[in-house]
Amino acid sequence: MRPVALMLGLMAGWVWELAGGILSLAGIGLFCAVVARLSPSRMNGFILSLFAPGALYVASFLLRRPARRSAGT
Repeated sequence: MRPVALMLGLMAGWVWELAGGILSLAGIGLFCAVVARLSPSRMNGFILSLFAPGALYVASFLLRRPARRSAGT
């Protein structure tokens, strides 16, 4: 089982922060749902820390959004 959506989201996040962040959060969310369903004891801090990059991409988009409007882009 490979978290393909997570990997694609992390790669897309370099160019499109919001789309990449949402895709990676959705991918790791689905991955965690499967892992929790199959083996709840395997849900540890490492797996949950995989949410951080996607959340940072979304936060970066949201924090830079007002600057983009004032710059006219």
